[in-house]
Amino acid sequence: MKNMMKVCNWTGVFVIVCMVSSLVFSGCGGDNGEGTAQPDAGSGEDIEDVDDVDDVDDVDDLPDTEGDSDVQTPDVLPQVSTLEVSEITIDQARLHGELSDPGEPAATSYGFCVGTTSEPTDCTEVGEATVGEFEMVFDEVEAGATYVARAFADSDADRVYGDDIEFGFYWEEVSAGSSSKCAIAEDHTLWCWGRNDSGQLGLGHRHGQLRPAQVGDDDDWQQVSVGGVNSCGIRDDQTLWCWGRESAVLGLGDVEEDQLVPTQVGEENDWTSVALGDFHACALRDDGTLWCWGSGSAAGADGLQEEPGQVGSDDDWSRIMAGYYDSCALKTDDTLWCWGPNQQGLGDSGAHSDPQQVGDGRWKDVGVAEGHGCGVRDDGSLWCWGSNVQGRLGLSDVTSKSEPTQVGFDTDWNAVDVSIFHSCALRREGELWCWGSGFHGLGHAGQSLPRQIGSAQDWSALSLGFTSSCALRDENELWCWGSNFYGQLGIGEDGGSQSEPVPVSSELSFERIDSSYRRGCGIEEDGALWCWGSNSHGQLGVGDKNLRDVPEQVGDGQWHDLSMGVHHSCAVAEDQSLWCWGANYDGQLGVGDDVEERLEPVLVDNIHPWDHVAAGSRHSCAVRTDNTLWCWGSGEDGRLGTGTDNAHSTPEQIGEDVDWSVVSAGGGHSCAISTDDELWCWGRGAEGQLGTGQRDSEYEPVQVQPQESWVAVAVANSHSCAIREDGNLLCWGDGSYGKLGQGDTQDYESPQVVGLSDQWIDIAVSSHHSCGMRNDGTLWCWGYNGDGNLGVGDMDARISPAQVGSDDDWAALSVGPQNTLAIRSDGSVWSWGASLQGALGDGRFAALEPVYVP
Repeated sequence: MKNMMKVCNWTGVFVIVCMVSSLVFSGCGGDNGEGTAQPDAGSGEDIEDVDDVDDVDDVDDLPDTEGDSDVQTPDVLPQVSTLEVSEITIDQARLHGELSDPGEPAATSYGFCVGTTSEPTDCTEVGEATVGEFEMVFDEVEAGATYVARAFADSDADRVYGDDIEFGFYWEEVSAGSSSKCAIAEDHTLWCWGRNDSGQLGLGHRHGQLRPAQVGDDDDWQQVSVGGVNSCGIRDDQTLWCWGRESAVLGLGDVEEDQLVPTQVGEENDWTSVALGDFHACALRDDGTLWCWGSGSAAGADGLQEEPGQVGSDDDWSRIMAGYYDSCALKTDDTLWCWGPNQQGLGDSGAHSDPQQVGDGRWKDVGVAEGHGCGVRDDGSLWCWGSNVQGRLGLSDVTSKSEPTQVGFDTDWNAVDVSIFHSCALRREGELWCWGSGFHGLGHAGQSLPRQIGSAQDWSALSLGFTSSCALRDENELWCWGSNFYGQLGIGEDGGSQSEPVPVSSELSFERIDSSYRRGCGIEEDGALWCWGSNSHGQLGVGDKNLRDVPEQVGDGQWHDLSMGVHHSCAVAEDQSLWCWGANYDGQLGVGDDVEERLEPVLVDNIHPWDHVAAGSRHSCAVRTDNTLWCWGSGEDGRLGTGTDNAHSTPEQIGEDVDWSVVSAGGGHSCAISTDDELWCWGRGAEGQLGTGQRDSEYEPVQVQPQESWVAVAVANSHSCAIREDGNLLCWGDGSYGKLGQGDTQDYESPQVVGLSDQWIDIAVSSHHSCGMRNDGTLWCWGYNGDGNLGVGDMDARISPAQVGSDDDWAALSVGPQNTLAIRSDGSVWSWGASLQGALGDGRFAALEPVYVP
């Protein structure tokens, strides 16, 4: 079994760019994200005193809404993307994306140039592009350099935007083990997925991964190999690291427990490559010597070898391959040598603890598994040997061969790998061919002759595991097929099998989402919880306080509901237990102590079953399955509804005479709907946000418009919105920025109907803007737009609902102070607005229109 592939593959760093001169929004333009100059409110209305912002509870760095909307487009537009080239040889890189120009007059074409500094003069032109999609290549990329791409217009276009600007990205290696996989990206980060019961993924726990998950935060991995229940890798400093099941395969001596994270093997720093079988490992040093460890003769020893030991005394080894029990290696003269307990192909069936030469030819690629092997010679011919159960030698029969036997007469083979049950090879034209057992998915029934898989001709490398296999295509896609019992295909689900290659998915499909101050979270279809963005108080729940600019999984549990406050988060697990994490300065985590921060989810209650939770600014509320309502945290302004302004660090029941169904917690007030569709609010009322017709605070729930029936409610810092049973949407409270959708910026102390539509089905609100969804799947937003919060393609405020694009497949939404999230009907998540501290979840700085969260 071959355990690694060296390939040129690419993916990208997605960056949406604002190519507007002095008009910049967070993370875009010359101030490197420090400035937030904003346009005038727009929409034909003057918004007065927009810098006189009312108290918003802990959100103390609101954007400045003053700014000059007169834009002068420069000759050279701002930086669009950067590429840091690692210390490896790269001949060229690709740049592609899409340009749009809403300005008048529009530029007819744009030049692209690439340089190693941000200075416009240090820029080599690499091509031209027009509005729309573009792709270009630039050559002579130097190792160790950081490149900056920029564009310049041929006319004075008002605004220019570049969408999905990508730089070329190279996959370094992929290794397929028995039930798990690992891969190294061009930036030298390490990613693993699949079975993990022995910690073989190196993630610090034993929970399997249905999609690639990064191993630690390091970006210095050079090579990786995955065996049965162990993995090993080499870093850029040539140190050797192993992890997984407690065994001699770790090479760590007499260890007594599994290693859940990479652990260094010895102190040497001269390792060049490593390969794992199921019960042994072998590696090469830069002096050309060969070292093995583990059990059996495949480890180059008669017994157990718990630490690396040298095999023989030769120093001319160039490449190592490890099978299930056996090992093979190439020397610098391209001769092939194998050893192990039962290796056939040596003219006999005896065990060999020292390398024996196989055949007399010169070889360029070899794969070995349990009992058989295949190789491609330097003339392009394909040869196999050993056990031929189920035709895995590709010789049209099931007769075993004790020496290499040519497979057919073709001489256009380029690469080969084998597993216990089947074998696959690539032709020079990029075709993928397989043979042997079809039980674990070859794309057809068992075959004793090579048969092409599909019709694609762009396969570039492959690695076969015990019951599943992976291969790479030239267009940056990793594909896997076979058994998926442990999620080893990386497609986001486990169980079953795939009889043909399917792309490995790094995409997330969410059923629920929520966003808050500079961050977002979502629950997948399988119940997994993922969060991204700001993490200064541990509010992401990932165990530290480092921000994440792309989604990272929170623990390994399954979740039912979640809600995010300003600096804390709460969620209900599938077993109906209640958990919170993040800031706890006011007792808003509900855990009954004064520990200021919790970096991972902490249990609030698993005795009573919970159904729904809402996290506010400094307090939280939740509904149990018995329809009782409970709140905790800061009691300022009566926001807990307990009748006083006292704080409570554990849940306190409120509204005992009402059966509750749903609750929404805001900055200083909360609202809830009862099981008989009544709407109740309590807490701060200074801006009319309680909807009672006055501006008094209420310390217990008070009913809003008793004659009406309500189906949904959402509250923010100083305003509220709700949907009536008749489908009308109503908003009330602070009307600044037009966030009430009334066509003005006035405050309203009682609910006011928004627009003429009576087809609203969902509503979400934040400090300065609101968004709603209609039953035709369209999405609408209004209010402040200085960060692109509304997703309508510009930064002008809207005082009435404005449709977000023209799509009609939206399924759910959530809004934060400076960004918005929404789910489409296919489960994909889209975000827009400012991405301070990674709030957009896709690595971008900002977006004026919805962008996909990968």
